[in-house]
Amino acid sequence: MTNQMGGNSSPLPKYFAVIVNMLTTRYVETCHTIWCIIVITSPVYRLIWASERAVDLVLISCVLPKRSTKDGTIELLYRQGEYQLKWGGHLWQRAFQRHRFHHNLRKNSMVIQAVAAPVSAPVVGNDEERKQMCENYGFTQIAELVPDDITLRDIISSLPKKVLQEDTAWHPVRREEFDSQPLLRKGIILGYGPFRPWMSIAHWLVWHFDVKKFRPNEVQRVKISLACVSAFIAIGWPLIIFKTGFIGWIKYWFMPFLVYHFWMSTFTMVHHTAPHIPFKASDVWNAAQAQLSGTVHCTYPRWVEILCHDINVHIPHHISPRIPSYNLRDAHKSLQENWGKYLNEANWNWRLMKTIMTVCHVYNEEHNYVPFDSLRPEESGPILFLKKVMPDYA
Repeated sequence: MTNQMGGNSSPLPKYFAVIVNMLTTRYVETCHTIWCIIVITSPVYRLIWASERAVDLVLISCVLPKRSTKDGTIELLYRQGEYQLKWGGHLWQRAFQRHRFHHNLRKNSMVIQAVAAPVSAPVVGNDEERKQMCENYGFTQIAELVPDDITLRDIISSLPKKVLQEDTAWHPVRREEFDSQPLLRKGIILGYGPFRPWMSIAHWLVWHFDVKKFRPNEVQRVKISLACVSAFIAIGWPLIIFKTGFIGWIKYWFMPFLVYHFWMSTFTMVHHTAPHIPFKASDVWNAAQAQLSGTVHCTYPRWVEILCHDINVHIPHHISPRIPSYNLRDAHKSLQENWGKYLNEANWNWRLMKTIMTVCHVYNEEHNYVPFDSLRPEESGPILFLKKVMPDYA
């Protein structure tokens, strides 16, 4: 600061203010420290502390010696991440704000330090405490401590089966669907008969183009996917036909499309369908039974397994989708060692395919599956044809 004459002002007032401030601060700090010592060693303070269970701030002395009291002793306890004060046989543990002060008094004075550290929340032991905490915090209910022996599996198994979402990938034909309409019945016989290795196309059309069949948080992504498919049909198809003709469209798009769906449908069909494997509704579904015995491990030629990243090692995938493809074989080996008698295993063969395509049709709770030709032999010509022409060797 400069004065009106342009020269520097005298530094004496500034030094005087600093000295006064230091003396005042030292006086206040000294009084504060003395007051803390008096309060901490006072019986009245002990009574106040013992009566105030919900106190939020606590001062703990890092060098406070043990003192004999008629209630017991005060001792400092320390564990990683928290500080506790044991007073008269009672353990008090509270969170407090980050504050630290250090005071040196006269030669015979003691040093008091207040430190801050996070502590675990106190366990609420009774209904009255929880009720009071609800009122203080604005809650409607304060949770009790979950016992250590309760697992997430216990919680999930307590949910009603109807709230669990069913797998929509592979549903069997119901009798009411089969008997509903003659035209629909003929389509079902063809679809679950000779065209079964391409049934994923029907699933794709029925399920993947109906936005109402998806959860709300999936709708936006589904719309983006549908927009991409529509754009390819509107732009890609005309370009392919323009450059290669309609035969080129069949060769370069439609045939790869059929090969892909043959691959997908065949794997899904073999992994989830067999005459002895029941299809369980959600209200009677058992997770362990479904994951271990409700799916099939099928061994294919090695080049097929390489191309599909060992998805044929399918049972571990149902046990946990967190198992990566390169660990599926190790996981399956462990399942064989520990749960081998509950597993369904097969080597791919024509009899396996023939059984699925000619027997596993209309679902029946008593027999699992009833063939179409047992219900409507006069309309089951495609099934009878498959029984005649498909090889039957394993």
